[in-house]
Amino acid sequence: MFYNFINFLTFQMGWWLFALKFNPGEMLLPFAFTSLLLLIHFLLVAHEDEWLLVGLVAGIGYVADSTFALAGGFKFKEYHYDFFAPLWLLGMWVFFSFFFNNSLKWVFNGMIRAGFLGFIFGPLAYWMMSAQLRKFELAEPLEYWLTIYGVMWAGLMLIFIGLQRKLMS
Repeated sequence: MFYNFINFLTFQMGWWLFALKFNPGEMLLPFAFTSLLLLIHFLLVAHEDEWLLVGLVAGIGYVADSTFALAGGFKFKEYHYDFFAPLWLLGMWVFFSFFFNNSLKWVFNGMIRAGFLGFIFGPLAYWMMSAQLRKFELAEPLEYWLTIYGVMWAGLMLIFIGLQRKLMS
């Protein structure tokens, strides 16, 4: 229980580091923090197949967000590559993939719950980063793109449940 609490706190710290510091010149701290936490976790408590799970979830999530951006769902400020989302977004996916098997594991106890929470909180996180932090712009009409993003996140959660159950059993 204590480890899950610490795990959740570090997840929040990492998410906010990437959310607030993702200009190219400001990426050292978030990536160093991520690397240190991953190293500690994998040396002390990780399941042997967790490296593969982290890599697959982070890669799938990053490709999904890159595809969403390529489709016009959002436009990143001060980032002009057409085919890939910025690296700070990959960092967020690494953080998410690392923590969902620990402190966020309760989300994956049921497929309906995971899909529902993905549908609600996936778009909410990106709306917050767009509307509140103004780090990128969501496309208009906003309701349309947030709904598509919610469906994407719900589907991703179901894929991630399958990966977690297959690799961590």
